[in-house]
Amino acid sequence: MKHSARLLALLAVALLVPQAGCNDPLRVSIPFIVPPGALTDSAALETVRAGAIGDFAIAYTGDHPDGSGGVGEGVVMYGGLLADEWINSETFPTRIEVDARTIQVTNADVDLWYRLLHRARRAAEVAAARFATVAPTDPGHAEMLILAGYTYIFFAETYCSGVPVSKLNDDGSITYGQPLTTAQLLDTAVVRFNAALAATTDPDLTSFASVGKGRALVDRGQFAAAGQR
Repeated sequence: MKHSARLLALLAVALLVPQAGCNDPLRVSIPFIVPPGALTDSAALETVRAGAIGDFAIAYTGDHPDGSGGVGEGVVMYGGLLADEWINSETFPTRIEVDARTIQVTNADVDLWYRLLHRARRAAEVAAARFATVAPTDPGHAEMLILAGYTYIFFAETYCSGVPVSKLNDDGSITYGQPLTTAQLLDTAVVRFNAALAATTDPDLTSFASVGKGRALVDRGQFAAAGQR
């Protein structure tokens, strides 16, 4: 009997201890998740940078190699299909349309590809702006400008003239932009690359920016200027 009473007493203590050490057991701290309000702090710059790189990677290469799942394909595959660098060998009609250059306005894959590229553009530009405010000499500042520049090149090379560039505001509202011609998209890319070159002396980043600027100038038909990069 005494043994049973001791067990019951120990059980009661075990149940009470967690409650005494926690005001609300349903409130859990997740230290590895960065809340949106903390992204404006200088300590979060690397998190913002990593997110921008991730968005760019998905927009460029997609997030799965076999087309069987994930978010979607990227510039590498769809641009290759459109230019006959790749040959379609499957049954997905949305990809067949791109390969055959008979793309319908209802093509959901192309719509997703377009949105992923805009997401990458915005992420890079937001990250670049935060670096410019908090740590303008950090190599991440130039890197984000470079990624933004490449998104403008991809828009110019893979879409017809007249790509709108809108802005997602901090409060969630959208400021809709006017359609940019192919030349305007490429000129914007050059502006981003020039800003990156002015922001860093890192040889890897200056080479990265110079290659992008040269590509944009070639697309503009400015071959002599491109050759000077």
